[in-house]
Amino acid sequence: MSQKTNNSPTEKAESVENHTVPSKALDDKAGDKWWEDKWWKTTQRQIQKKTERQIDDNLIKVFGDAQNTTNHCKKTVENTAAPSGSVDESKTTTDTVENALLEEPKAEETKPTITNVTTETDSKTGNETEPDTAEKKWFVIGGTVIGQSHIDSQLPCQDSHYYKEIANGWGIAIVADGAGSAANSHLGSEFVAKTAAQAFNQLVTNQEWHIKNQLPSENNWHVLATETLKTVRMTLENYATQKKLESKSLACTVIIVIYSPIGILITHIGDGRAAYCNLSNEWKPMMRPWKGEEANATVFMTSAIWNNKEINPFIESRVINERPLAFTLMSDGCEKASFECSQFESSTNKWSDPNNPYPKFFQPLVNTLKNLEKAGTPVDEVQAKWQHFLNNGNQTLTDEPDDKTMVLGVLIECELGNG
Repeated sequence: MSQKTNNSPTEKAESVENHTVPSKALDDKAGDKWWEDKWWKTTQRQIQKKTERQIDDNLIKVFGDAQNTTNHCKKTVENTAAPSGSVDESKTTTDTVENALLEEPKAEETKPTITNVTTETDSKTGNETEPDTAEKKWFVIGGTVIGQSHIDSQLPCQDSHYYKEIANGWGIAIVADGAGSAANSHLGSEFVAKTAAQAFNQLVTNQEWHIKNQLPSENNWHVLATETLKTVRMTLENYATQKKLESKSLACTVIIVIYSPIGILITHIGDGRAAYCNLSNEWKPMMRPWKGEEANATVFMTSAIWNNKEINPFIESRVINERPLAFTLMSDGCEKASFECSQFESSTNKWSDPNNPYPKFFQPLVNTLKNLEKAGTPVDEVQAKWQHFLNNGNQTLTDEPDDKTMVLGVLIECELGNG
């Protein structure tokens, strides 16, 4: 994370910049050779028409077993590079995303997961719904890469992420972002990501949401999520004591997503971004980054917010009752490339935050992951491509000085008998 001072209860955050993304489109007439030559052939005619390729999922071939997956960016800066340069948004095209994924970087530790979706019930009544004709599988991938400013300053990567399957198409994904001003925030983010995953996994298991295939009410979820986050906070304090560290030196933000075939649960402390795609292929935000009264302020797990009278304004918890086709969560190092955010309004002379995910950033990634899975691409190869994409996927990602973490989950369908 870029420099954020560790004040209480809010901490200074990094400065914001205006950002736009040019329109992009996918070629829907390239045929079978589209796969062999390029994933996304873009022409001026296609951009004008703004058409998107439709992916045929009938022949999807699942590879690999679902795995518990954890990652913290390497604490050294060796063998890590992110070229610096000015941001040129006109180059943020589908081809740049494609080329970044096509290159062959070194494989990293994390690996995608495939989670079968076995049952469906109505999220409000709990009654079984008419079964779909297609089998569904979650394909989840995540990566963390060190930022250029950390490389230049010989600082460790302070981002961490974790994702794992629970059961019945339910799973957990977490992103934690260490405070740039906190000396041990890289340790804090790693510890919080792993501990939160264990705690929220236990919550789902205890509530049997994945067995009933039901989502809680938003009020119930907020109460339970807050109590679980308090447990994580206390565990972090114990960790600090054990390691003889000041707890504030472990400061980090955290985003927790519990995904399912019927909806999504999300809770978070601090900034970052998260979004989902519904059955109408609409990308919508799932959370709003926490910002204080002062410009560029956020809160951390170690902030003085845990008094019962004070905690609610600092924890956002939401229940997404729409069936998702995809979801994403990320640290703020990825937001400029993928979200409409931090825009300066000349009429009011103020900054605003539309907080809108760019469909033309995410949809090509969704389609590519589907095709990689369909082609039976080895898990390590997919992970390596994802790591490389986060470093060089487009000019904004390449030029980003902060650490970058992004998790993307895609619900893949295949006709029964063909999976």
